[in-house]
Amino acid sequence: MNTSRRNFIKNTGILVTASSLFSDKFFEAAKKKGLLGIQLYSIRDDMKRDPLGTLKQLADMGYKNVEHANYI
Repeated sequence: MNTSRRNFIKNTGILVTASSLFSDKFFEAAKKKGLLGIQLYSIRDDMKRDPLGTLKQLADMGYKNVEHANYI
């Protein structure tokens, strides 16, 4: 194979650029999506003051899973 230094650098630049632009799209299916949640113990003071309002704010922030800390 007869490759010049100029072609090698050009092809490497194209490869790096393409891989940085499209890497998320190609490997997205391989990633496992985990559950993201919050422990209510970490916001225990807010839960004591206003449980429903605190849970509403968490839902607005995007939390769909919570771990309770002896809240009934």
